[in-house]
Amino acid sequence: MSYFYLIAHFALMLLWVLPAFYLNYRLLRNYPDGAPEEKLTLLKNVQSISDKTELPASSFIFLIGVLMILDKTFFLQMGIIHLKILLALIAIGLYHMSRGRLRRIITSLEGSGAVAGQGRQLIFFRVITLVLIVSVVLLIFTFNGFFRTVYLIGSWIS
Repeated sequence: MSYFYLIAHFALMLLWVLPAFYLNYRLLRNYPDGAPEEKLTLLKNVQSISDKTELPASSFIFLIGVLMILDKTFFLQMGIIHLKILLALIAIGLYHMSRGRLRRIITSLEGSGAVAGQGRQLIFFRVITLVLIVSVVLLIFTFNGFFRTVYLIGSWIS
């Protein structure tokens, strides 16, 4: 059962992180130069994709992670797991904050057409992208220099 938890946790992590990278990149690339109508369309598309992929995945990743820890309690004796849990909580919190900010930008654009503090909001999205990248890189280079989850999934499949 622990392999099922591991594969489900990893698949949901990919379902959460990959769209988050893509959507933040798309937002940071196309938002500053667009007209207000284009910005609103872009933001609604980002929110729509985010609601379909990232939101369910980020909720279930946490639950499956708890099931993994309950299944193998020795994980809590590993320091890297504490770092992973801390990074995951920070990333999920930043994700929810950014999507709340995205909702406020959409309502602001729908109402008056202008967004207050646009520069700060773009910096916020850049910081979130940076935190996601740093978190993934830190988790990839743990366990003697290779990504342990990929190794375990590969050994289980073959």
